[in-house]
Amino acid sequence: MGIFMEFPNPVLSSERDDYIEGCKFDISFEESEIKVTDEYIEIPSNCELICEGLTKYVIEGKASVIVLIRSSSAFYRKVYTFDKNENKKIIQIPKFNVKRNIEFCGYIVANSNVNDFCCKGEFNELYFKNMIFPVKKGDILAKGETRVIPIDDSELEKPITSIFKIEKDPSAITDIVADFDTDEKIVIKLSLPLNQLYWDMKDFNNGSLRRYLTGIIVYPVLVEALARMVDTYRENGTDYSEKRWFRTIERKAKSLEIDYETEYDLYSYSDLASRMLGDVAMDGLKSVKDTLEEAANSGEYVNTGGLD
Repeated sequence: MGIFMEFPNPVLSSERDDYIEGCKFDISFEESEIKVTDEYIEIPSNCELICEGLTKYVIEGKASVIVLIRSSSAFYRKVYTFDKNENKKIIQIPKFNVKRNIEFCGYIVANSNVNDFCCKGEFNELYFKNMIFPVKKGDILAKGETRVIPIDDSELEKPITSIFKIEKDPSAITDIVADFDTDEKIVIKLSLPLNQLYWDMKDFNNGSLRRYLTGIIVYPVLVEALARMVDTYRENGTDYSEKRWFRTIERKAKSLEIDYETEYDLYSYSDLASRMLGDVAMDGLKSVKDTLEEAANSGEYVNTGGLD
């Protein structure tokens, strides 16, 4: 690694050996601590920097700790900057500006041109003994681990804890059976062959086909759930009104300015289900089209130093 890689200067990263053992940089988070408000996805993030040289550059304002957030499916890209004495920060992302997944990665970047960049005694001497480097504003000095946060588009108030639970049913005689009688979630039971296909495709290409899977697995079950809700409103059959999934769908309807309890006869189940899932049919097919085009046009991307 080191001097012969794509960066023009040493970069502190777990993927490289440009620095001596013991130096470390990463920005991390616990998925269990991610919160979702009406407007934002909030990610409490922790910066760990063990490197005297880079710490000095940050404190002097010559470099900044940042988080780069990307959601390529929504063409969303934004940089969040830590204050120079800050090691904790809540990354606040407008939740309706992203879809499918979020890429989260921490960096340290130069704030200005530095002609004599050096972290004395901390560069790997095998590559960089007694060397100094010119760096330009925006050049990467450290890179953390890239993490992908899936956004489960089967969730009606995306992203919240899903009201759908997908599991295999070894005894299934049909491909899909939905259980609406549990208190928390609608359980979607898949036959063994369909379940295997679902899990094979779910995380393919960083989850690029999840919208398509939502369309073929979750959408028809939501249509049935809407029909069962109408039976509850009409006091015809099983009363589902105390179920969490029932209340969640009601809240989603209200966010669409629909009083489903009294206006259910104004909407087709299929149309309302599509609206609740964000026009899942169109979006799902587009995700397949985009994935096929990416595969056909794929090329190798080389980072030559900066973030762009």
